[in-house]
Amino acid sequence: MRNTGLDETQAGIKISGRNINNLRYADDVTLMAESEEELKSLLMKVKEESENVGLKLNIQKNKIMASGPITPW
Repeated sequence: MRNTGLDETQAGIKISGRNINNLRYADDVTLMAESEEELKSLLMKVKEESENVGLKLNIQKNKIMASGPITPW
């Protein structure tokens, strides 16, 4: 996951002026995007890099959650 190129992409959400597109813990990852197209792009990057190292995404374990606009505190 470290070399998937996720840090180089502009996809993601802005939090405190920083672009965040993924959260990782152990073997879990949460991808974040502002649009369906951005999310698909991030997912394809993860899928391709995973396959390059012999890993396979488990589609049954994938979930998508949508939320409304982020409002300032």
